[in-house]
Amino acid sequence: LLDGQRHRKPSHFPMATLSPIPQPPIIPFLGNATLIDKEVPLKSFALLAQQYGEIYQFAYPDGSIVLHINTHALVSQVSDDKKFRKLLSRPLEEVRNLLGDGLFSGRGDEVNWGVARK
Repeated sequence: LLDGQRHRKPSHFPMATLSPIPQPPIIPFLGNATLIDKEVPLKSFALLAQQYGEIYQFAYPDGSIVLHINTHALVSQVSDDKKFRKLLSRPLEEVRNLLGDGLFSGRGDEVNWGVARK
């Protein structure tokens, strides 16, 4: 019974509507860096947007993976703070304990976070 509960999909997160975020093939130790034109890097990202669509993942040589969002509509959607909650990571909780709430250490429902954000 517990195992079934652990793997159950939360009702607020409809998995049926999600699809994987595309990404160019990764080269070990280089990520996707070889796809970037050294002379005109912005053109490379525009070509990747044409190939992979309004959102894609890009792997950097340091191992980080960054989401690239390429349409105004999607940027507006993911920037809508009414749809998302701000959660603090453990290190930011420690910063909060030392310095109090603010832009990075405040919780999304606190007045100071809203003031610092403007």
